[in-house]
Amino acid sequence: MNDVRYGQIRDQLSAAPNIKLTTLESKIASVPTPILPEAFMLQVTLQNDELAVTALPPAGSAVASSRRVPLNASQLAKLAEGSGGRKRTTPRLDVLPQRGEDLARMLFGDDAAKLLQRCSQSPMAIIHDEPSSKIPFELLAASNPAIRPAIDAGIYRRLAIANLPMDRLFARPPKQGKLNVLLIINPTGDLPGAMDEGEKVKNVLQQQSSSVNLVPLIEAEATVDAVQRELARADVLHYCGHAYFNGPGAEESGLLLAGHQRFTAYDLSQVASLPRVAFVNACEAGRVRGQV
Repeated sequence: MNDVRYGQIRDQLSAAPNIKLTTLESKIASVPTPILPEAFMLQVTLQNDELAVTALPPAGSAVASSRRVPLNASQLAKLAEGSGGRKRTTPRLDVLPQRGEDLARMLFGDDAAKLLQRCSQSPMAIIHDEPSSKIPFELLAASNPAIRPAIDAGIYRRLAIANLPMDRLFARPPKQGKLNVLLIINPTGDLPGAMDEGEKVKNVLQQQSSSVNLVPLIEAEATVDAVQRELARADVLHYCGHAYFNGPGAEESGLLLAGHQRFTAYDLSQVASLPRVAFVNACEAGRVRGQV
């Protein structure tokens, strides 16, 4: 209410014969809504060994930058290559900054460092197709000064899928009532650390019974059938166990369940409704490099 309107109402009430008016004016400072920084939009596709990149920086002009660079399977594998004899373990920390700078120059050209520095306060939104999803965008870096988009303002990805139904483009409505949490603990029975992690998570969630319905599947209980059944009801999945990556195909990679049964993307496609959030703590759960 503004001061003019307040004065009008006060005068009307003061003039009323049957009303005794007592006023107390309190000055309340309004808190402005924070303005979130505009995102740095990046669209990336990889087709026929050619990488197409369109960059739209925050507060940009009426045009976007577009470039095409060659990128074959061998070069892509090099970007995500690990260390060790089979190149599958985590890369050494001393190679990551240089790899991040090389990736930045590939995406943005010789002015990559200047661009990343100028946009360092804005989150980076990357829209990519399936072939380019293997690019480790989170490594992006510049030096002098050190810029790490994934750490500074954050990077988030959006996968572009052809002919996706319109209703899949929107977030699910807010959850009403209790959250249904599916907790899968050490399904192969050979990871003491996973069992310890799972027990700690279970103990925390059991204390939230007023707002959480917890379904733990521990070791032999976590069969493919049981996981598919409970996933259809779950809002949140927490998995701690083994994963494997043998390729991007629907049945090439996935999680290991009880009896070392494999749970793949194909099995996931048979679930009518998927969780809102999935936390998967497993080796190779996010792997996009190397061969078996």
